[in-house]
Order: sequence, then structure tokens, then C-alpha cells
Amino acid sequence: MPRIRTCQRLATLVATLGVASLAAAAPDVVGGCPGFGDCCEEQNTPGCEDITCCNVVCAQDPFCCEDEWDSLCAGDADELCGSLCGPVCGDTICEPGETWPECPECPPVDNCPGVGDCCDVHASPGCTDESCCDAVCDIDPSCCSTGWDIACVSVVNDACGAGFCSPVCGDTICEPGESWPECPECPPVDNCPGVGDCCDAHASPGCTDEACCNAVCDADPTCCENGWDGACVALVNTQCAPGFCGPVCGDTVCEPGETWPECPECPPVDNCPNAGSCCEEHAGGGCNDENCCDTVCTADPTCCDSSWDASCVGDAVRLCDLCDTNPQPADLDGDGSVGPEDLGILLGAWGGSGAGDIDGDGTVGPEDLGILLGAWS
Repeated sequence: MPRIRTCQRLATLVATLGVASLAAAAPDVVGGCPGFGDCCEEQNTPGCEDITCCNVVCAQDPFCCEDEWDSLCAGDADELCGSLCGPVCGDTICEPGETWPECPECPPVDNCPGVGDCCDVHASPGCTDESCCDAVCDIDPSCCSTGWDIACVSVVNDACGAGFCSPVCGDTICEPGESWPECPECPPVDNCPGVGDCCDAHASPGCTDEACCNAVCDADPTCCENGWDGACVALVNTQCAPGFCGPVCGDTVCEPGETWPECPECPPVDNCPNAGSCCEEHAGGGCNDENCCDTVCTADPTCCDSSWDASCVGDAVRLCDLCDTNPQPADLDGDGSVGPEDLGILLGAWGGSGAGDIDGDGTVGPEDLGILLGAWS
């Protein structure tokens, strides 16, 4: 039958003398001290291994040294022998060093809400959503005591409702599948500078001019998130510098109205080869012989950009071998001889340019007349 005794005498002595005085008041040696076994645990032999604690307990309750060291003796040791017994989980007393949930006598640690997304593993206990946090920790207390591990995340699906972990804009946590600006908790996408002229619509977000790009995206964030559409181009006129989209040669972007060679950022106009003889004037740029055309247009780009005028013909005569089919440049009418008809053509073009410009300097003058008279048939 379990031993029954009152603790009134013991409690009175402890309150009056205190533990240290009680130990001093105990006999130096009590029968059965030291005994065997831990003073803090019950055993069926009398006494325990710590002689000081054994003497203190047996001085108040001789049974502990005469019969056996039962649970009451172990309880006395816990109360009378200072820190000898240390924290013991499950003894109904929450002592320093004991914590919940290992020691159920201790109050739960409230980490709801905590830090960290309930749907993601993190080292700290608890999570940001208080109701979900409470629900999970009711099922697994370690989620609020130790850390929010993968087991806690798996409980979320059952404890917090279906779809709880799907992306939700505005919940302070940027999750996969969420993006700025729809979800303000996500960082802005920086596409300034991007690729593509700010003044032209293009599929990619952002544009080449960083300052203008930032100004437009502040007004319409989708221009830096989705693509630079017509609405973004329209904002350029109000958000960027006046005249920003007007043609400006040398700004690295070839815009409508800009052409090579005035604007070096524009590609050269390739009119070589093109319709029209290199040895005759015609309205279009370039001529029908690619090599001669390239040679003349390198010397005078307007011959490929505007029209193949008399000056271009003169360059072809001087720089190419094509026009040697008429070995006598002074034969202006092409009848095979230099005579009055050719003189008439030259004098008719005097001071201007054209067929009478035999030397190809762009002006019909004395030098051309000298060449013609020197070649007179």
C-alpha cells in the first residue's frame, strides 16, 4: 500500500529555517546515508548516493533511510536539496531551463504571428498569418517552438484551407507567380535602359534612353513589365524632353526622316547596282555597274542617296573604265568626231554643269573648252 504522510512539519521547518539552515541542522550521519541511487529518483532501497541531501531528507522523514527511497523522498530531495535535481519535465512545476512542448507543465510559446511565410520553410518558429499559424501549431507544437520546417509546411494544406498557399497579391510576401506592379510586395522589374527606341513601339519592355524610360515607366509601369507599345510611345511626348522624338542625327538611333550619310547611325542606302547607266544621268541613285557604282558613291554618297546626276557621270568617267566606250570625252554628241555640234553643246551649257563638263569638275568652263579644241577633228 502506498505510504501516506503529511508534510506539515516539513513545510514548517523549510519555511522557518530555509534549505541551508535545514542542511546544517541535519545530523552529520543518518543511518542509510549515503545509500545507492539518485536522490532525485525513487528506488526500493533506503537512502541515496548524495550524503548531504540524504541526511537532510532522512532527518525529516526517517522512513527514507529506514525502509526505502520512495517518490515522496525523491520529491523532498527536489525541494530541499537546491539544484541537485534540476529541471524535470512532467513534475507539474515549470522550472528554469524547462520549455514547452517538451515540458507540458510550461506555458506554450506564442509565436503566432511569427516571421516567415507559412507556405515556406524557415528557421524561426511560427509564421506571418496568425490564424494559420495557430492552426498548424495546435497540430504540431514544435512548429511554434523550434522552427517552421517542411513538416509544418505540409500541415498548412490541411490546417489552413485549400488554396492558402497559392499566390495572393498584397500579402507582404512576393511568391512565385507574383510580379510587380500587380503585387506591390514584389520588387519592380528594372528594364531601363532596355532595347528598342523610346519613340517606336516594340515587343520588349523598356527602351534605350534610361532617363526617358524611367519617366515613362513611372507613369505606366506596364511599359517596363510587358512591352513598349503605342501607349508608351505616346507618353514619351509628355514625360521626356521636348522634341525627344524628333529626328536628331548622331543620337545612335536611326529614326524616321533620318538618312545616311547625314545621320551616321542610319545604314547606308545600298543602290549598287541599280537601274541606269553609270555613264548617263538618271533620276534614281546608283547605277547598273556595281563596282563603278560603289567607287563613285564612296567618293560622293549623294550619287547613291539622291540621283545620278552629271557630276556622278563625270566621276564615273574619271574613276571607272566603263565609259571608255566613248574614247573621246569631248565628243559630246557621240557622233564619233569632235566638231561644231560638240562646241555648240559646250557653249550652251557654259557656266553650268552637264554634258559639257568634260573634265568632270562640276562646271562647264575654259578647261572644258580647251579639251574640246584640243580634240577637234
